[in-house]
Amino acid sequence: MKSPQMSNASGRILLYDQFRMKNEQVNSPQINMNDPNSNQPEPVRVFLADGRLRTRTALRLLLEQQPEFRVVGEAAEIGNLLAQTAAVCPHLLLLDWELRGFRADLLPVLRKQQPHLKVVAMSTRPEIRLLALDAGVDAFVCKVDPPEHLLVCLAQVRQTIR
Repeated sequence: MKSPQMSNASGRILLYDQFRMKNEQVNSPQINMNDPNSNQPEPVRVFLADGRLRTRTALRLLLEQQPEFRVVGEAAEIGNLLAQTAAVCPHLLLLDWELRGFRADLLPVLRKQQPHLKVVAMSTRPEIRLLALDAGVDAFVCKVDPPEHLLVCLAQVRQTIR
């Protein structure tokens, strides 16, 4: 499934084909149940899993500028990831496909632990895209692409969160 075209600052047209939705239905955003008078959608709870502190920091800074997303945790290795995601129950996991200790067969463990968790795989190697999608992630983003690619992908994934 190809996502819409978008023009970047230099005026080039970019195609965003990193996203593949498993569920084609677009659901309405969640309403914040903590405030009965609020009509604002609840921010998507995002967990960052990347072995590089610099990458996690850049992702956090980018997402903190987006009111529809809230970073709820970070992990630098797979052992921390499983324990921490169980504790904070994120809606979405940004997962470095090369995360220390990660194997594709751990995705079902994550899904069993949190059935509604959306997983967006990230890698500096674009050739990993098909492998990650075939393993069951909801979307893929190449780390060398501009940040706008990630934001478009996350906006699309956000529409599938119940």
